[in-house]
Amino acid sequence: MEWREKYSVGHSEMDDDHKQIFAMVDSFSASLLAGDGPDRLNTVFDELLNYMDVHFIHEVGHMKEIGYPDLFDHVTMHEKMVEKLRRLYDQHKLDDASSVVAEDMAEFLENWWYAHILTEDMSYKEFAESR
Repeated sequence: MEWREKYSVGHSEMDDDHKQIFAMVDSFSASLLAGDGPDRLNTVFDELLNYMDVHFIHEVGHMKEIGYPDLFDHVTMHEKMVEKLRRLYDQHKLDDASSVVAEDMAEFLENWWYAHILTEDMSYKEFAESR
């Protein structure tokens, strides 16, 4: 995943978080492509999940601060995404780092983040700018 300015939500903390998440998804994909073993993949993914939790707390705080009216729906999307990732991750661990499941995880992460930032996160950016 490559960060581009079009992903900016106009808030430095959120943008920094998103840049870090992009880098972590890249790290996971690179580990997968390098054929790294399950221990490395699990470590990278654990770090990513933990950082996403922190980011979501930051993002919810920002949305509360600006009075974003679709906060509940946005949080629900985060929860569904994390739930799906945890299911894939549990399957990944159970399958002893199956490359197919790991590839599914990487693809899901990339697709979800691009779509989420360009649609949902841009909504709170537009709301903040309109105030």
